[in-house]
Amino acid sequence: MQLVRSGARLAVLFLLVPMLARAGGLEFADFVQGTNPASNGLRGAVDVAVKDESVYVVSNQEDAISVWQRDLDTQVLTFVEVEEDGVGGVDGLRNPNAVDYTSDGNCVYVATEDNPPGPGTGTVVAFARAGFLGTLSFVEVKEDDAGGIAGIGDAVGITVSLDGKHIYVAGEDDDAIAIFSRTPPACTLTFVGQVQNGVGGVQGLQRPTSVVVSPDGNHVYASARVTIGNNPVGTVVVFDRDTGTGALTYLEHEQDGVAGVDRLFAPVSAVIVSGFGGHVYAASQGGDAVVAFTRDVGTGLLTYLETERRMGLAKGFKGASDLATSTSDQYLYVTGRGDDGLAVFKRDLTTGVLDFLELHEEVVSDVAVLGGAEAVAVPPDLTAGVFVVGSGPDTLVAYRENRCGDGTTGIDEHCDDGCLTGVPNACEPVDDGDGCSSLCRIDVCGPLVTGSCHAATPLGGASLQIKDQAEDRKDQLKWSWRGEMTTFGEFGDPVSVSNYVICLYDGSGNPQPLMVRAAPAGGLCDDKPCWKAKPTSYRYGDKFLTPDGVKKALLKPGAPDGKAKVQLQGFGIFVDPPALPLTLPVTVQVKNAQNAECWEAVYNTADKNDPAQFKAKSD
Repeated sequence: MQLVRSGARLAVLFLLVPMLARAGGLEFADFVQGTNPASNGLRGAVDVAVKDESVYVVSNQEDAISVWQRDLDTQVLTFVEVEEDGVGGVDGLRNPNAVDYTSDGNCVYVATEDNPPGPGTGTVVAFARAGFLGTLSFVEVKEDDAGGIAGIGDAVGITVSLDGKHIYVAGEDDDAIAIFSRTPPACTLTFVGQVQNGVGGVQGLQRPTSVVVSPDGNHVYASARVTIGNNPVGTVVVFDRDTGTGALTYLEHEQDGVAGVDRLFAPVSAVIVSGFGGHVYAASQGGDAVVAFTRDVGTGLLTYLETERRMGLAKGFKGASDLATSTSDQYLYVTGRGDDGLAVFKRDLTTGVLDFLELHEEVVSDVAVLGGAEAVAVPPDLTAGVFVVGSGPDTLVAYRENRCGDGTTGIDEHCDDGCLTGVPNACEPVDDGDGCSSLCRIDVCGPLVTGSCHAATPLGGASLQIKDQAEDRKDQLKWSWRGEMTTFGEFGDPVSVSNYVICLYDGSGNPQPLMVRAAPAGGLCDDKPCWKAKPTSYRYGDKFLTPDGVKKALLKPGAPDGKAKVQLQGFGIFVDPPALPLTLPVTVQVKNAQNAECWEAVYNTADKNDPAQFKAKSD
């Protein structure tokens, strides 16, 4: 497995007017912009949180928190209200930085800095939340260095434990994490204590920027730094959490340059734990990178996994400012303040390894709506929304997740005909013949080699090469076939309706086929049709390698036998080759999902067949 690498595919959406795009893990849904002089609470937007139908945005230019209602289907936004410091009894809301809510939906909390005015001061402001609109009512304010409270000087991060009992605040100026308790359903807070860098064995907690509680509630993670010489070095600090009292005990800290950790450069702007709890991700603003760790769910300790750098096609996270996982835990969203963008990664649920998927840099009515992208949030439900705030144009931007069964083919789907998901073959009673399964895969291969296919001819007329390299971006799949007479009509119409897949089988007892890779019909690749009809052939090209790493394909009719050609080439991390060596015989079929035509080659011998490469010519 490659530990330091960049992603291999990209979909950039430039929108002149609001619209929905075909190729994307996310579809642009809506945006709203700060207004002046009438305040809607978006000028200087710095953080966002989503609960049920409510979207909350804090603005340090307006000293405010605004409330927006989202349509659960379309994600379109409607203004509800704004709460401002000094208005209607609201106090302590000067220069807010971060917002979070309780899982029961009763309370919303905001962390602020320079409040009251002066360096090293900060507050936590509590609001009660009510109704389906999620409107807010001021409850109280907790001030640093008042009433025994400590650790919230320049409070820049806040999180609420999933059980709703404790609130943790990152006090940047105090080098501390402050702990408050809450007795549900009330929103009032009681100060419990703090953990501070250099006190009680705590290390690596200089100028913390964010804090998060693991989904199981047993551990707390903070992004921060240490100083080596005169140089700040990024860290992720690990604490054990007493689920009864909320107290934290220092366990360890991961830091750049130690134990293999790469590009965890300061400042580290955010840290999150994956939804299933097995992995931790840190946004390195200084390193233009996402740094991944595996998490021991028992001890909470971390082990460095990999670093995703901004390079090559992987963009959108320069000055990485925030991150969030999708509710399915399959995707990671990263905002890049320096790129004015939002990067989408696909997560391996088992290993935690990330694959770059797409970049969003929407421009709507001449407004770069993600300018100064500050923060990203995902609702804790299955309503398919993703929300980003941009401090440059003072915007709140809404996206809708592409999901299998929504009728829109996402960037990592073969197809999507609108069938329901979750139950294999659920669409069979209404199958329209396109071969698109309820899992949004072109499901025409089957577990056994079947069908009467065009055979390769002459002897050696079809070659197969598979490479499984140490660096996944160097993996390869190449299949070149010459064989029995084929007409133009037998190829169907891949420009619009004929999906093509390559199916690979071997002689082992492993579940078959070992590999299925697709060149879907229609679609746009780099704003141009992926499939093109030429006078004597069909050709497929996708330099972004979506969805399965296929870069090129050729379908060329011919007569007599030996003149027809079918070729397919795939590269990079999404090829994901089967484990080598293969068990002979090996059979390859390329299938047209529309008309069941297929082209086949059988390999009973191989020139190379080892853990790194399979290379053979057909019988």
